[in-house]
Amino acid sequence: MSQLERVMWLATLCFFFSGCAGFKPAVVPGPTSVENSDDADSVVEVGSKVKIKKITGVVVSGQVMEIHDDHLILEISGSNGLEEYRVGFDQIDSIEMEKGLGTFVVVLIAAAVGVVLVAVVGSAISKKSMETTVENLK
Repeated sequence: MSQLERVMWLATLCFFFSGCAGFKPAVVPGPTSVENSDDADSVVEVGSKVKIKKITGVVVSGQVMEIHDDHLILEISGSNGLEEYRVGFDQIDSIEMEKGLGTFVVVLIAAAVGVVLVAVVGSAISKKSMETTVENLK
């Protein structure tokens, strides 16, 4: 495996892992959050991306737009574009909140990978060019 191939594999892995985000258990704010706090890493806030499993088994994913005393309003992708979706707290079996790297960190990682790629590819092209020049001089 050449050095360029190794760098390309490394860059690919960095690209995929830099945007990794997973869903972690969470709780909705209020009295019920104290009961379930052992199972959860964080409390859901407005703007959070969540995955909710309802007691009926239906799974709904979206961004929290509003939090009320007895329900959440999510923004979900529907057949007509983005739609509001109301979920009552009594309908929620489990809720998970997306956790991942911030956008700034992902951009920094992508920039670093880009600089390394340009340097390695530039070095490989320069080396090949020099070899060709030496061959032509012989």
